[in-house]
Amino acid sequence: MAKTNGTELNPPVRQTVADNNHGRSSRGVVAESASCRPEPVGATEVGWVARLTGALVESKFRRYTAGTLIWGSAHQLITLAQGYTLFKLTGSTLYLAALGASVGVMSVIMPAIGGFLNDRMPRKRLLLGGSLAMAVVMAAVTAVYATGHLQPWHLLAVGFAQGSFLSLDWTTRQAMLPAVVSRPRLVNAVSVDLAMFNLARIVAPLAGGAVLASWGGPAAYGLIVGLFAASVLLITTLRLETDVQESHPPIWSDIKEIGRLLWSDQMLTVNIMFTAVNALMLGGVIYLLPAFADEVFKTSESGLSWLFTTIGAGSFIAAVALSVWGGVKRAGQVLILSNLLFAACVVGFAYSGQLALAAFCAFALGFFNSIHIALGAAAVQLASPEGMRGRVFGAYEVAWGVFPLGGLIYGIIAHWAGLPAALLIGAGVTALFTIAVWIRAPKIRALMFMR
Repeated sequence: MAKTNGTELNPPVRQTVADNNHGRSSRGVVAESASCRPEPVGATEVGWVARLTGALVESKFRRYTAGTLIWGSAHQLITLAQGYTLFKLTGSTLYLAALGASVGVMSVIMPAIGGFLNDRMPRKRLLLGGSLAMAVVMAAVTAVYATGHLQPWHLLAVGFAQGSFLSLDWTTRQAMLPAVVSRPRLVNAVSVDLAMFNLARIVAPLAGGAVLASWGGPAAYGLIVGLFAASVLLITTLRLETDVQESHPPIWSDIKEIGRLLWSDQMLTVNIMFTAVNALMLGGVIYLLPAFADEVFKTSESGLSWLFTTIGAGSFIAAVALSVWGGVKRAGQVLILSNLLFAACVVGFAYSGQLALAAFCAFALGFFNSIHIALGAAAVQLASPEGMRGRVFGAYEVAWGVFPLGGLIYGIIAHWAGLPAALLIGAGVTALFTIAVWIRAPKIRALMFMR
Protein backbone atom coordinates (compact mmCIF):
# COMPACT_ATOMS: atom_id res chain seq x y z
CA MET A 1 0.00 0.00 0.00
CA ALA A 2 1.03 3.63 -0.38
CA LYS A 3 3.34 4.95 2.30
CA THR A 4 4.44 8.38 3.41
CA ASN A 5 6.78 9.92 6.00
CA GLY A 6 10.09 8.84 4.53
CA THR A 7 8.96 5.58 2.91
CA GLU A 8 7.93 4.94 -0.66
CA LEU A 9 4.90 6.75 -2.01
CA ASN A 10 2.84 5.10 -4.72
CA PRO A 11 3.12 7.96 -7.27
CA PRO A 12 -0.15 9.30 -8.75
CA VAL A 13 1.45 9.80 -12.15
CA ARG A 14 1.47 6.05 -12.79
CA GLN A 15 -2.30 5.96 -12.63
CA THR A 16 -2.59 9.23 -14.53
CA VAL A 17 -0.52 7.92 -17.44
CA ALA A 18 -2.34 4.60 -17.51
CA ASP A 19 -5.76 6.25 -17.37
CA ASN A 20 -4.92 8.60 -20.21
CA ASN A 21 -3.72 5.71 -22.30
CA HIS A 22 -7.14 4.06 -21.98
CA GLY A 23 -9.18 7.21 -22.47
CA ARG A 24 -10.34 7.45 -18.85
CA SER A 25 -10.36 10.40 -16.51
CA SER A 26 -7.02 11.22 -14.87
CA ARG A 27 -8.71 12.21 -11.59
CA GLY A 28 -8.83 9.85 -8.64
CA VAL A 29 -5.97 7.65 -7.49
CA VAL A 30 -6.44 4.30 -5.77
CA ALA A 31 -3.56 2.95 -3.71
CA GLU A 32 -2.19 -0.45 -4.74
CA SER A 33 -0.32 -3.13 -2.89
CA ALA A 34 3.37 -3.49 -3.64
CA SER A 35 2.79 -6.81 -5.36
CA CYS A 36 0.43 -5.42 -8.00
CA ARG A 37 2.07 -2.12 -8.83
CA PRO A 38 2.57 -1.68 -12.57
CA GLU A 39 6.12 -1.37 -13.82
CA PRO A 40 6.98 2.31 -14.36
CA VAL A 41 6.59 3.36 -17.97
CA GLY A 42 9.80 3.01 -19.95
CA ALA A 43 11.53 0.61 -17.59
CA THR A 44 13.45 -2.15 -19.34
CA GLU A 45 16.44 -4.23 -18.26
CA VAL A 46 18.76 -3.77 -21.21
CA GLY A 47 22.40 -2.83 -21.65
CA TRP A 48 23.59 0.75 -21.85
CA VAL A 49 24.30 0.53 -25.60
CA ALA A 50 20.73 -0.54 -26.28
CA ARG A 51 19.43 2.22 -24.02
CA LEU A 52 21.60 4.80 -25.81
CA THR A 53 20.52 3.81 -29.32
CA GLY A 54 16.99 2.83 -28.24
CA ALA A 55 14.53 4.45 -30.60
CA LEU A 56 17.19 4.92 -33.30
CA VAL A 57 16.63 1.32 -34.43
CA GLU A 58 13.40 2.56 -36.05
CA SER A 59 14.01 4.06 -39.50
CA LYS A 60 11.30 6.71 -39.36
CA PHE A 61 12.64 7.98 -36.07
CA ARG A 62 16.20 8.13 -37.47
CA ARG A 63 15.02 10.41 -40.27
CA TYR A 64 12.90 12.42 -37.88
CA THR A 65 15.77 13.05 -35.47
CA ALA A 66 18.21 13.79 -38.32
CA GLY A 67 15.72 16.47 -39.27
CA THR A 68 15.86 17.74 -35.68
CA LEU A 69 19.64 18.12 -35.99
CA ILE A 70 19.45 20.03 -39.29
CA TRP A 71 16.43 22.16 -38.41
CA GLY A 72 17.77 22.82 -34.91
CA SER A 73 21.15 23.88 -36.31
CA ALA A 74 19.43 26.41 -38.54
CA HIS A 75 17.57 27.99 -35.64
CA GLN A 76 20.65 27.99 -33.39
CA LEU A 77 22.55 29.80 -36.13
CA ILE A 78 19.75 32.35 -36.38
CA THR A 79 19.95 33.03 -32.64
CA LEU A 80 23.73 33.45 -32.79
CA ALA A 81 23.80 35.55 -35.98
CA GLN A 82 20.85 37.75 -35.06
CA GLY A 83 22.13 38.71 -31.60
CA TYR A 84 25.70 39.20 -32.79
CA THR A 85 24.75 41.26 -35.85
CA LEU A 86 22.20 43.42 -34.04
CA PHE A 87 24.55 44.22 -31.15
CA LYS A 88 27.33 45.10 -33.60
CA LEU A 89 24.96 47.40 -35.51
CA THR A 90 23.55 49.17 -32.44
CA GLY A 91 25.69 48.43 -29.36
CA SER A 92 22.50 48.46 -27.30
CA THR A 93 21.00 45.90 -24.90
CA LEU A 94 17.64 47.59 -25.51
CA TYR A 95 17.83 46.43 -29.13
CA LEU A 96 18.56 42.93 -27.86
CA ALA A 97 15.43 43.31 -25.71
CA ALA A 98 13.50 44.39 -28.81
CA LEU A 99 14.80 41.32 -30.66
CA GLY A 100 13.56 39.15 -27.81
CA ALA A 101 10.18 40.86 -28.01
CA SER A 102 9.93 40.40 -31.79
CA VAL A 103 10.53 36.67 -31.45
CA GLY A 104 8.56 36.36 -28.24
CA VAL A 105 5.26 37.90 -29.32
CA MET A 106 4.72 35.33 -32.05
CA SER A 107 6.24 32.56 -29.95
CA VAL A 108 3.35 32.98 -27.52
CA ILE A 109 0.62 33.41 -30.14
CA MET A 110 1.56 30.77 -32.71
CA PRO A 111 1.79 27.63 -30.54
CA ALA A 112 -1.86 28.00 -29.54
CA ILE A 113 -2.84 28.26 -33.20
CA GLY A 114 -0.43 25.48 -34.11
CA GLY A 115 -1.91 23.19 -31.48
CA PHE A 116 -5.36 23.38 -33.06
CA LEU A 117 -3.89 23.02 -36.57
CA ASN A 118 -2.02 19.89 -35.46
CA ASP A 119 -5.25 18.21 -34.43
CA ARG A 120 -6.93 19.19 -37.73
CA MET A 121 -4.26 19.09 -40.49
CA PRO A 122 -1.59 16.59 -41.61
CA ARG A 123 1.46 17.32 -39.47
CA LYS A 124 3.93 16.58 -42.24
CA ARG A 125 2.36 19.38 -44.30
CA LEU A 126 2.71 21.82 -41.39
CA LEU A 127 6.35 20.85 -40.88
CA LEU A 128 7.16 21.33 -44.56
CA GLY A 129 5.48 24.72 -44.61
CA GLY A 130 7.45 25.99 -41.62
CA SER A 131 10.89 25.07 -42.98
CA LEU A 132 10.06 26.32 -46.47
CA ALA A 133 8.81 29.66 -45.16
CA MET A 134 11.96 30.18 -43.07
CA ALA A 135 14.16 29.34 -46.08
CA VAL A 136 12.45 32.10 -48.07
CA VAL A 137 12.69 34.64 -45.23
CA MET A 138 16.37 33.96 -44.60
CA ALA A 139 17.17 34.08 -48.33
CA ALA A 140 15.63 37.58 -48.45
CA VAL A 141 17.62 38.91 -45.47
CA THR A 142 20.80 37.34 -46.87
CA ALA A 143 20.33 39.29 -50.08
CA VAL A 144 19.72 42.54 -48.16
CA TYR A 145 22.80 41.94 -46.00
CA ALA A 146 25.04 41.05 -48.95
CA THR A 147 24.10 44.24 -50.80
CA GLY A 148 24.98 46.45 -47.81
CA HIS A 149 21.46 47.61 -46.99
CA LEU A 150 20.90 45.78 -43.70
CA GLN A 151 19.13 47.80 -40.99
CA PRO A 152 18.14 46.86 -37.43
CA TRP A 153 14.47 46.67 -38.39
CA HIS A 154 15.28 43.93 -40.91
CA LEU A 155 16.60 41.77 -38.07
CA LEU A 156 13.55 42.51 -35.93
CA ALA A 157 11.33 41.44 -38.85
CA VAL A 158 13.29 38.17 -39.06
CA GLY A 159 12.61 37.80 -35.34
CA PHE A 160 8.84 37.91 -35.95
CA ALA A 161 9.19 35.26 -38.66
CA GLN A 162 11.39 33.05 -36.50
CA GLY A 163 9.00 33.31 -33.56
CA SER A 164 6.09 32.30 -35.78
CA PHE A 165 7.59 29.34 -37.61
CA LEU A 166 9.85 28.03 -34.86
CA SER A 167 6.81 27.78 -32.58
CA LEU A 168 4.66 26.12 -35.25
CA ASP A 169 7.43 23.67 -36.18
CA TRP A 170 8.28 22.74 -32.60
CA THR A 171 4.63 22.16 -31.69
CA THR A 172 4.29 19.96 -34.77
CA ARG A 173 7.46 18.00 -34.10
CA GLN A 174 6.39 17.19 -30.53
CA ALA A 175 2.88 16.18 -31.60
CA MET A 176 4.34 14.04 -34.42
CA LEU A 177 6.84 12.16 -32.24
CA PRO A 178 4.53 9.24 -31.26
CA ALA A 179 3.83 8.69 -34.99
CA VAL A 180 7.49 7.99 -35.80
CA VAL A 181 8.39 5.71 -32.86
CA SER A 182 6.69 2.83 -31.06
CA ARG A 183 5.22 3.64 -27.65
CA PRO A 184 7.59 1.42 -25.61
CA ARG A 185 10.45 3.55 -26.93
CA LEU A 186 8.70 6.91 -26.49
CA VAL A 187 10.53 7.99 -23.32
CA ASN A 188 13.88 7.06 -24.87
CA ALA A 189 12.87 8.91 -28.05
CA VAL A 190 12.28 12.11 -26.07
CA SER A 191 15.84 11.94 -24.66
CA VAL A 192 17.43 11.01 -27.99
CA ASP A 193 15.59 13.74 -29.90
CA LEU A 194 16.55 16.29 -27.26
CA ALA A 195 20.15 15.08 -27.52
CA MET A 196 20.09 15.72 -31.27
CA PHE A 197 18.67 19.21 -30.74
CA ASN A 198 21.37 19.89 -28.16
CA LEU A 199 24.02 18.53 -30.52
CA ALA A 200 22.85 21.30 -32.86
CA ARG A 201 23.56 23.73 -30.02
CA ILE A 202 27.18 22.55 -30.10
CA VAL A 203 27.77 22.26 -33.84
CA ALA A 204 25.88 25.35 -34.99
CA PRO A 205 27.61 27.96 -32.76
CA LEU A 206 31.05 26.55 -33.63
CA ALA A 207 30.26 26.60 -37.34
CA GLY A 208 28.51 29.96 -37.10
CA GLY A 209 31.35 31.59 -35.17
CA ALA A 210 33.89 30.31 -37.70
CA VAL A 211 31.81 31.53 -40.65
CA LEU A 212 31.21 34.94 -39.05
CA ALA A 213 34.90 35.38 -38.31
CA SER A 214 36.14 34.14 -41.71
CA TRP A 215 33.51 35.23 -44.25
CA GLY A 216 31.19 37.61 -42.45
CA GLY A 217 27.49 37.88 -41.73
CA PRO A 218 26.05 37.29 -45.22
CA ALA A 219 27.80 33.91 -45.43
CA ALA A 220 26.36 32.89 -42.05
CA TYR A 221 22.85 33.82 -43.17
CA GLY A 222 23.40 31.96 -46.44
CA LEU A 223 24.35 28.84 -44.47
CA ILE A 224 21.05 29.10 -42.62
CA VAL A 225 19.18 29.11 -45.94
CA GLY A 226 20.97 25.92 -46.97
CA LEU A 227 20.08 24.18 -43.72
CA PHE A 228 16.38 24.98 -44.07
CA ALA A 229 16.45 23.72 -47.66
CA ALA A 230 18.01 20.46 -46.45
CA SER A 231 15.31 20.21 -43.77
CA VAL A 232 12.60 20.50 -46.42
CA LEU A 233 14.15 17.69 -48.46
CA LEU A 234 14.42 15.41 -45.42
CA ILE A 235 10.82 15.99 -44.34
CA THR A 236 9.61 14.85 -47.76
CA THR A 237 11.13 11.39 -47.10
CA LEU A 238 8.93 10.74 -44.04
CA ARG A 239 6.02 8.40 -44.73
CA LEU A 240 3.35 8.82 -42.09
CA GLU A 241 -0.09 7.39 -41.61
CA THR A 242 -2.94 9.89 -41.39
CA ASP A 243 -2.50 11.55 -38.01
CA VAL A 244 -5.71 13.60 -37.85
CA GLN A 245 -9.40 12.75 -37.83
CA GLU A 246 -11.44 13.38 -40.96
CA SER A 247 -14.15 15.29 -39.10
CA HIS A 248 -13.87 17.67 -36.18
CA PRO A 249 -16.18 19.28 -33.66
CA PRO A 250 -16.51 23.08 -33.68
CA ILE A 251 -13.32 24.81 -32.62
CA TRP A 252 -15.04 26.21 -29.51
CA SER A 253 -15.57 22.61 -28.35
CA ASP A 254 -11.86 21.95 -28.86
CA ILE A 255 -11.02 24.98 -26.73
CA LYS A 256 -13.32 23.88 -23.91
CA GLU A 257 -11.95 20.33 -24.06
CA ILE A 258 -8.30 21.38 -23.69
CA GLY A 259 -9.27 23.87 -21.00
CA ARG A 260 -10.99 21.15 -18.94
CA LEU A 261 -8.01 18.84 -19.31
CA LEU A 262 -5.45 21.43 -18.19
CA TRP A 263 -7.67 22.56 -15.31
CA SER A 264 -8.05 19.02 -13.96
CA ASP A 265 -4.61 17.51 -14.63
CA GLN A 266 -1.93 18.77 -12.23
CA MET A 267 0.78 16.82 -14.05
CA LEU A 268 0.21 18.74 -17.29
CA THR A 269 -0.62 22.14 -15.82
CA VAL A 270 2.31 22.40 -13.41
CA ASN A 271 4.78 21.07 -15.98
CA ILE A 272 3.61 23.71 -18.46
CA MET A 273 3.96 26.47 -15.85
CA PHE A 274 7.36 25.08 -14.86
CA THR A 275 8.41 25.20 -18.51
CA ALA A 276 7.41 28.86 -18.83
CA VAL A 277 9.46 29.96 -15.81
CA ASN A 278 12.46 27.91 -16.94
CA ALA A 279 12.25 29.19 -20.52
CA LEU A 280 12.07 32.80 -19.37
CA MET A 281 15.33 32.43 -17.45
CA LEU A 282 17.12 30.51 -20.21
CA GLY A 283 16.00 33.11 -22.75
CA GLY A 284 17.47 35.86 -20.59
CA VAL A 285 20.83 34.07 -20.57
CA ILE A 286 20.88 33.34 -24.30
CA TYR A 287 19.78 36.77 -25.49
CA LEU A 288 22.24 38.58 -23.20
CA LEU A 289 25.22 36.41 -24.21
CA PRO A 290 26.42 38.85 -26.92
CA ALA A 291 26.41 41.70 -24.38
CA PHE A 292 28.26 39.59 -21.79
CA ALA A 293 30.84 38.54 -24.40
CA ASP A 294 31.46 42.13 -25.51
CA GLU A 295 31.14 44.16 -22.32
CA VAL A 296 32.08 41.74 -19.52
CA PHE A 297 34.47 39.19 -21.04
CA LYS A 298 35.87 41.48 -23.80
CA THR A 299 35.94 38.64 -26.31
CA SER A 300 35.31 38.40 -30.06
CA GLU A 301 32.80 36.39 -32.09
CA SER A 302 34.89 33.26 -31.48
CA GLY A 303 34.54 33.68 -27.71
CA LEU A 304 30.81 34.25 -28.10
CA SER A 305 30.46 31.08 -30.17
CA TRP A 306 32.30 29.12 -27.46
CA LEU A 307 29.89 30.37 -24.80
CA PHE A 308 26.96 29.19 -26.92
CA THR A 309 28.78 25.90 -27.54
CA THR A 310 29.48 25.17 -23.87
CA ILE A 311 25.79 25.60 -23.03
CA GLY A 312 24.93 23.23 -25.87
CA ALA A 313 27.62 20.75 -24.80
CA GLY A 314 26.24 20.56 -21.28
CA SER A 315 22.73 20.07 -22.64
CA PHE A 316 23.85 17.37 -25.07
CA ILE A 317 25.74 15.37 -22.46
CA ALA A 318 22.78 15.53 -20.08
CA ALA A 319 20.38 14.23 -22.74
CA VAL A 320 22.76 11.41 -23.71
CA ALA A 321 23.26 10.53 -20.04
CA LEU A 322 19.49 10.20 -19.54
CA SER A 323 19.36 7.82 -22.50
CA VAL A 324 22.26 5.72 -21.17
CA TRP A 325 20.91 5.61 -17.63
CA GLY A 326 17.60 4.40 -19.00
CA GLY A 327 15.70 6.88 -16.90
CA VAL A 328 15.54 8.41 -13.44
CA LYS A 329 13.75 6.55 -10.67
CA ARG A 330 12.70 9.61 -8.66
CA ALA A 331 12.06 11.77 -11.70
CA GLY A 332 9.94 14.39 -9.92
CA GLN A 333 12.58 15.11 -7.32
CA VAL A 334 15.28 15.32 -9.99
CA LEU A 335 13.02 17.59 -12.06
CA ILE A 336 12.86 20.05 -9.15
CA LEU A 337 16.49 19.74 -7.99
CA SER A 338 17.86 20.21 -11.52
CA ASN A 339 16.00 23.51 -11.86
CA LEU A 340 17.41 24.78 -8.55
CA LEU A 341 20.92 23.87 -9.70
CA PHE A 342 20.24 25.54 -13.06
CA ALA A 343 19.36 28.78 -11.24
CA ALA A 344 22.51 28.55 -9.11
CA CYS A 345 24.67 28.10 -12.21
CA VAL A 346 23.07 31.17 -13.81
CA VAL A 347 24.20 33.22 -10.80
CA GLY A 348 27.67 31.72 -11.09
CA PHE A 349 27.82 32.67 -14.76
CA ALA A 350 26.61 36.22 -14.11
CA TYR A 351 29.30 36.93 -11.52
CA SER A 352 32.13 34.76 -12.89
CA GLY A 353 34.07 37.72 -14.31
CA GLN A 354 36.38 35.48 -16.38
CA LEU A 355 35.68 33.73 -19.65
CA ALA A 356 37.03 30.33 -18.52
CA LEU A 357 34.91 30.28 -15.36
CA ALA A 358 31.93 31.58 -17.30
CA ALA A 359 32.32 28.71 -19.79
CA PHE A 360 32.30 26.19 -16.93
CA CYS A 361 29.13 27.73 -15.48
CA ALA A 362 27.56 27.83 -18.95
CA PHE A 363 28.27 24.11 -19.37
CA ALA A 364 26.74 23.33 -15.97
CA LEU A 365 23.61 25.43 -16.51
CA GLY A 366 23.10 23.74 -19.88
CA PHE A 367 23.49 20.32 -18.24
CA PHE A 368 20.96 20.86 -15.45
CA ASN A 369 18.54 22.72 -17.71
CA SER A 370 18.54 19.83 -20.20
CA ILE A 371 17.75 17.26 -17.49
CA HIS A 372 14.85 19.42 -16.32
CA ILE A 373 13.50 19.86 -19.87
CA ALA A 374 13.80 16.17 -20.81
CA LEU A 375 11.98 14.91 -17.72
CA GLY A 376 9.23 17.51 -18.05
CA ALA A 377 8.72 16.82 -21.76
CA ALA A 378 8.54 13.06 -21.19
CA ALA A 379 5.92 13.56 -18.48
CA VAL A 380 3.82 15.70 -20.82
CA GLN A 381 4.15 13.16 -23.66
CA LEU A 382 2.99 10.29 -21.47
CA ALA A 383 0.11 12.22 -19.90
CA SER A 384 -1.28 13.57 -23.22
CA PRO A 385 -4.42 11.91 -24.67
CA GLU A 386 -3.76 11.05 -28.32
CA GLY A 387 -6.74 12.96 -29.69
CA MET A 388 -5.64 16.11 -27.88
CA ARG A 389 -1.88 15.81 -28.31
CA GLY A 390 -1.63 18.73 -30.72
CA ARG A 391 -3.49 21.08 -28.37
CA VAL A 392 -1.55 19.89 -25.32
CA PHE A 393 1.74 20.60 -27.05
CA GLY A 394 0.34 23.87 -28.33
CA ALA A 395 -0.06 24.87 -24.67
CA TYR A 396 3.39 23.45 -23.88
CA GLU A 397 4.95 25.50 -26.68
CA VAL A 398 3.11 28.64 -25.55
CA ALA A 399 5.07 28.15 -22.34
CA TRP A 400 8.30 27.73 -24.32
CA GLY A 401 7.29 30.81 -26.30
CA VAL A 402 8.25 33.03 -23.38
CA PHE A 403 11.91 32.04 -24.01
CA PRO A 404 12.62 35.11 -26.20
CA LEU A 405 10.59 37.28 -23.83
CA GLY A 406 13.37 36.52 -21.36
CA GLY A 407 15.55 38.59 -23.66
CA LEU A 408 13.01 41.43 -23.49
CA ILE A 409 12.56 41.37 -19.71
CA TYR A 410 16.16 40.83 -18.69
CA GLY A 411 17.45 43.09 -21.46
CA ILE A 412 15.44 45.96 -19.96
CA ILE A 413 16.58 45.09 -16.43
CA ALA A 414 20.19 44.89 -17.65
CA HIS A 415 19.90 48.35 -19.21
CA TRP A 416 19.00 49.88 -15.83
CA ALA A 417 20.65 47.56 -13.27
CA GLY A 418 23.52 45.97 -15.19
CA LEU A 419 24.02 42.57 -16.78
CA PRO A 420 24.91 40.48 -13.67
CA ALA A 421 22.06 41.95 -11.60
CA ALA A 422 19.54 41.10 -14.34
CA LEU A 423 20.44 37.40 -14.27
CA LEU A 424 20.57 37.37 -10.46
CA ILE A 425 16.98 38.62 -10.31
CA GLY A 426 15.87 36.03 -12.84
CA ALA A 427 17.60 33.20 -11.01
CA GLY A 428 15.93 34.26 -7.76
CA VAL A 429 12.48 34.19 -9.34
CA THR A 430 13.21 30.76 -10.88
CA ALA A 431 14.36 29.33 -7.55
CA LEU A 432 11.34 30.69 -5.64
CA PHE A 433 8.91 29.19 -8.16
CA THR A 434 10.71 25.84 -8.03
CA ILE A 435 10.45 25.74 -4.25
CA ALA A 436 6.73 26.53 -4.55
CA VAL A 437 6.30 23.54 -6.90
CA TRP A 438 8.02 21.29 -4.36
CA ILE A 439 5.66 22.44 -1.63
CA ARG A 440 2.38 22.69 -3.54
CA ALA A 441 2.54 20.01 -6.28
CA PRO A 442 2.73 16.50 -4.76
CA LYS A 443 2.12 14.76 -8.10
CA ILE A 444 5.18 16.43 -9.58
CA ARG A 445 7.22 15.60 -6.49
CA ALA A 446 6.18 11.93 -6.73
CA LEU A 447 6.73 11.59 -10.49
CA MET A 448 8.29 8.19 -11.29
CA PHE A 449 7.75 7.00 -14.85
CA MET A 450 11.11 5.40 -15.70
CA ARG A 451 13.38 2.69 -14.36
